Amino acid sequence: DLGKAHINGEETQMTQGLYGVVLHSENRAEREEWFKGLYQAYIKMVDTITQTYYGNVKKDVFYKTAKKYDSCLAMALDGEDVSPVVYDNLIKAVHEALPSLHKYISLRKQILGYDEQHMYDIFAPLVKGTDLRLPFDEAYELVVKGLAPLGKEYQELLKKAHDERWID
Repeated sequence: DLGKAHINGEETQMTQGLYGVVLHSENRAEREEWFKGLYQAYIKMVDTITQTYYGNVKKDVFYKTAKKYDSCLAMALDGEDVSPVVYDNLIKAVHEALPSLHKYISLRKQILGYDEQHMYDIFAPLVKGTDLRLPFDEAYELVVKGLAPLGKEYQELLKKAHDERWID
């Protein structure tokens, strides 16, 4: 049970699904309330999470040594038939892109007029009054139309998902 929090001023039961909705809202106080409420559960378990992670690292080091791999990374990627060079190149590319990400976050902070930017501000809309809400059926029909350029097969799969109720 995640507890209760506010959406548009009304108290409601917190859920993971609604959390994603609130993170995109213009209401910073509600975004903060939901962020702190959701992550409070993780904060309460930080020691358990840390010990579990530590145990997994020790296990990986043991297996790496027992199986005579050069590193835990080499062992993890071996079953995927991927060279550690691919992973290293990915990390390098991410590091090279970090200045652009930092600039983007800084610009968001400036546009939103915040002294401090928090994780719950990352998805806040940059333009006011852009909250688009559609009834499910109307949104569904828009998506079906949007799939038209990809062919009937995609539209039929979406219709099947809708009719068999494995989409929401």
